[in-house]
Amino acid sequence: MIEFTRSWWLLLLPLPVVAWYALPVLPVKRALILPVGVWQALTRVSGKLPFGAPRFSASSLAAVTGWLALLLALAQPMNQIGELPQHTGRSMIIAVDLSASMGEELGESSRFQTVRTLLTEFIASRQGDRIALIAFGDHAYLVSPFTYDIGAVNSVLAEMTIGLPGRKTDLGQPIGLAVKLLQEVSTDNSNMVIVTDGETNTGLLSATDAARMAEQLGMTLHVIGFASEVNPENSAYMREIAQLTGGNYAEALDANQLQSIYSELDTSVMPQRRDASKPAERLMNDLTWVPLLVALVSLLFYALRLRSEQ
Repeated sequence: MIEFTRSWWLLLLPLPVVAWYALPVLPVKRALILPVGVWQALTRVSGKLPFGAPRFSASSLAAVTGWLALLLALAQPMNQIGELPQHTGRSMIIAVDLSASMGEELGESSRFQTVRTLLTEFIASRQGDRIALIAFGDHAYLVSPFTYDIGAVNSVLAEMTIGLPGRKTDLGQPIGLAVKLLQEVSTDNSNMVIVTDGETNTGLLSATDAARMAEQLGMTLHVIGFASEVNPENSAYMREIAQLTGGNYAEALDANQLQSIYSELDTSVMPQRRDASKPAERLMNDLTWVPLLVALVSLLFYALRLRSEQ
């Protein structure tokens, strides 16, 4: 549907007709003497002969079309091509374990392939959240900085591969990197989701120390242990990390359980917040160039017709 942002310009549409009939006729003695060429041009614009007989020609049609197109361009026609997501005010950091153990088979695919498939759906549901993506193993890397473009985050996720940040697992590294990231970016509501198989076997910064720093910044950690069998000691360790920040620890042994955890995070733990009283911001496409182009073509055609008729 086309809308006009400056529709008052359309009120000038009948101006030429009103001017033709409303302006008084000059007396003969006060009439302006014009050259023949100018008189002919004015006659063509008005579409009338000197004695009031109507005249319709291609030049007249070009003049009318140009006038109409010019007013439409001034009225700025636009159409809606989408809606901008309403920002929730939440910042979310997602950390994905890319250690060698995440490449082990779990059913018909590897742990990481299952994580990536379901995590892509989870990210796609977080319209309005500001999301960052961290890959970790021996080291942690910020592979996607904070952005509202969740499509871009999923594109980066699709390119991630096992072993990229190292073959072992260090849970302290991604949390420490998230703390550093939040120190540089102001936010009032921050969450971190860590997806790992829990096999922590390296690292100088303990995850519990990193979690205490995260808690001081007001960041909540949600840890997901995903493996066919999670070591009880690793489970207790990851639960402690989450609880230090007021977050949750959940354990998934297969793809169905992992999907349920994502759904729980999406609806209960970190529900989307929308201000129903605030209308959605619309994404508009400016169509002013269309009538403006028509006006220019009409003007060019009219000028060529005048020149050929002289």
